[in-house]
Amino acid sequence: MSTAGLRSWVRWWAMGGGAVLLALGWWMWHRASVEGAAPALVPRSAQSIASPTPAPSEQVAALGLDHGEALFQTLLLPDGGIGAIQGSVRVGIAKVSSEDAASYREWLDSGAEGAGPADPSELATVEQWIAVPAHRRPDGTVEVGPFNLPAAHRYDLLAQAEDDLHVYAASFTRASMPASIGPRLAAGLRIHHSVPNSGRAQLVLRRSAELPNAETWQAVMQQLAPDVLAAFGDEPLTLGATVQSLAPLPPSPIEVLLLIDGIEAGRRTVALQAGVISDLRFDPVAQGVAQAVSVNLQLRFVVRDTGVAIADIRVTHHGDQGEQQRVSDQTGGVHFSNLDRQRPHNFTLRFPVDENELPTWPEEMPLEVSLEARSDESTDQPVVERRIDLSPLHWLLVRTGTLPKESRRQVGNPYPIFLLQRQAADGTWQDTASDHFMPVSEGLAVSCAERGRYRVMGAVSPWTVHLSTTADTRIAAQDHKYRVDLTPQLGHSVDLVLQRDGVPLASTPVQFQGPARGLPPRTLTTDSRGRLRLDDVTREEVVVEIPGSDEIRVDVSGTVAAVDLAGNE
Repeated sequence: MSTAGLRSWVRWWAMGGGAVLLALGWWMWHRASVEGAAPALVPRSAQSIASPTPAPSEQVAALGLDHGEALFQTLLLPDGGIGAIQGSVRVGIAKVSSEDAASYREWLDSGAEGAGPADPSELATVEQWIAVPAHRRPDGTVEVGPFNLPAAHRYDLLAQAEDDLHVYAASFTRASMPASIGPRLAAGLRIHHSVPNSGRAQLVLRRSAELPNAETWQAVMQQLAPDVLAAFGDEPLTLGATVQSLAPLPPSPIEVLLLIDGIEAGRRTVALQAGVISDLRFDPVAQGVAQAVSVNLQLRFVVRDTGVAIADIRVTHHGDQGEQQRVSDQTGGVHFSNLDRQRPHNFTLRFPVDENELPTWPEEMPLEVSLEARSDESTDQPVVERRIDLSPLHWLLVRTGTLPKESRRQVGNPYPIFLLQRQAADGTWQDTASDHFMPVSEGLAVSCAERGRYRVMGAVSPWTVHLSTTADTRIAAQDHKYRVDLTPQLGHSVDLVLQRDGVPLASTPVQFQGPARGLPPRTLTTDSRGRLRLDDVTREEVVVEIPGSDEIRVDVSGTVAAVDLAGNE
């Protein structure tokens, strides 16, 4: 199985709800993607298939691999006159990596506790596929071999039948070579669609139930229908004719999504049955509507006020069928195809790193774009254009004076902490996010993404808070820099006395809540008399939490604050 196939398989499982672990347990975590890409089986022909170059195998001696000769011969049995294609028989050579072998030994040495493989051959990964000689007997049976098997921990045999619904698949070791192999019955799906004009029809497939023998079906589809297998992941299958059959498919319920020009035009659930090709028809009206609302989007990113193009922005579109990424060119442009004009679309912008001391742009930002036609646009435009004006970061250069700019790194004390606050329309101050808090020579540089009125809060502790002067970034400033002062206020000391029913709470941890949303608490422990000394108090009250009690608001405007929990509960 190729690395791409393994990724498709992981996505298959994710959309199927987890399905079966196949007794591998935590071993799957160790499994390495070392298998080589298998050439596609030859459909309905008897052409010979060249064997790929063997992969390196110095690691395979880890489980005592037998390098002696092993003659393999088996019969592929027909079913109702349908037999195997003799030129399609191949065997996958699967070996256990040294890493998996070491993990397996550790598991055995630890007493084999917990989930593990029933046989170490389950840990083997196919490294190469080789063609196997076979010939058809008069009764329709295909005789495979005799063929001398190379050394391996496991062998996977695959062969194609003369129709789309029979497949041959078996796994074995040298000790369990099968004398005969019967076909497995697969399912099929026949899609009926009517692509309007010259539109593009695609399918997305999703598992809607657990799949028995999942690993076997994975290997079958990887060889016989890799494009259909990819449609269970993030690579939609493009349909050609208005009627198209898909096979082989595992017999189980699946969800089928039809996309017309990238827009969902129908969603159906079908229970696929072994030996049956199910017909699925989609509404032609819905397909026409999907094509009508599908448009291409051209975004152009420029600097607000100057109109200078912004290149090298990594733009990610978050759509129903997965993510698409583009990078803006020298004109600031990116192009996305087949988006639904009826709804807004969400993007994430990731900006290039510049060499300025203070970055020009945030690391990333969200963007929502409406594609509905404006008064100056027609509804049948094939391309929707949107200009996106972006404002560079504004910077508060905060003179902190004697305030420490970084945490003192004391155990249990994350302070000092600085917060950016923005004034709301009603005059209240609200905490807001900032991409950067950077120490500079005069104090701190704090970035502001939006225009507004800002200040910085410096919390030295939950009871010591200082506020800077304010800056209005709506007013133009040179280089988008605004200087503010964070001058420490004069604080006072407070002796906090804690009692319960008149008895001092000695050696009791007291948690002081942070002075703003999102700030962490700090814990101090009382002495033998239930006392705590708070220095440099600038707040009028603090919120404390004591084991066995609810949060308590304590007035610390004076020099002594006494709290008797019996009177506060």
